Amino acid sequence: MEAQNIILTFLVAWLLFVNFMLMKQIYNDVDNIKNAYLVGMRDKIDRIEVVTSDMRETIDKTQGG
Repeated sequence: MEAQNIILTFLVAWLLFVNFMLMKQIYNDVDNIKNAYLVGMRDKIDRIEVVTSDMRETIDKTQGG
C-alpha cells in the first residue's frame, strides 16, 4: 500500500510538471504569434503612411502648392 502511494504521488507530481511545461510552451507560442501580428500591423501602418505622404505630395503639386 505504501508503494502505491509513493507511485501515485510521483505520477501526480510528474503530470503537474508536464502540464506546467506545456502551459509554459503554449504561453510562449501565443506570445510569439502576438508579436509577429503586431510587427505585421506596424509594417502595414508604415506602408499606409508612405502612401498617404505620397498622395499629399501629389495633391500639393497638382494644386500648385
